[in-house]
Amino acid sequence: MIMETKLKLEVSPFNNVVHKWSVIIPLLIALSRGIAAEPSHSSVLQQANDRLLSAKVFAFGRVADYGQPCTTSEGEQSFRTLAESTNGLPLFIAAMTNGTTAAKLYALCGIRHLAPEQFETLAAPFTRSLESFTRANSQVVVAVGTIKMVLSTSTLIEQIKNGAYEDFCPQPLDKKDP
Repeated sequence: MIMETKLKLEVSPFNNVVHKWSVIIPLLIALSRGIAAEPSHSSVLQQANDRLLSAKVFAFGRVADYGQPCTTSEGEQSFRTLAESTNGLPLFIAAMTNGTTAAKLYALCGIRHLAPEQFETLAAPFTRSLESFTRANSQVVVAVGTIKMVLSTSTLIEQIKNGAYEDFCPQPLDKKDP
C-alpha cells in the first residue's frame, strides 16, 4: 500500500508542471541567446559605415580577384546598406570628410541618388579639394569583373555627376517592381 502512494506522487500534477518547465526554460534560454546574438539594425548600419569609410577599391557590379568567384564588392554592399537606411544622406555627407577616396566616390553616388537637388552643393567641397588632387593626378583603384585598374578621380566624379552609377543604387520601396 505504501508503494502505491509513492507511485501516485511521482505522476502527480506537480511533477507534470516541473517537467513542462524543464523543457520550456532551456528553450527560452536558447531563444534569448539567439536573439542576443543577432546584430541590431544600428550595429549593422555602423558596420556598413565603417567598411565604407575604409574602402580601398571603388567597384559596382560583380567583382572578383583572379580565380575567385564573383561577388558584390564590400564597398557596394556597404553603400547599398547606407543608401537604404533613413540615415543614409548624413552618413554619406560625413564620409565626404572622413572616408578614403573610394569612400568619397561612393558617398558622391549616394548623395546624387538620395538628394539630387543638393548634389552640386554637397559635392562642391570634395570636388574643390580634388581639383588640387587632379592637378597632382589623384587616382583610385576601380574594379570591374576580375580586372582592377587605376583611374583618375576627376573622370569618376564626372561619371557620377552624369548618373553613370545610378543603376546600381537601390530603388525606393514605392518604385520597386511588384
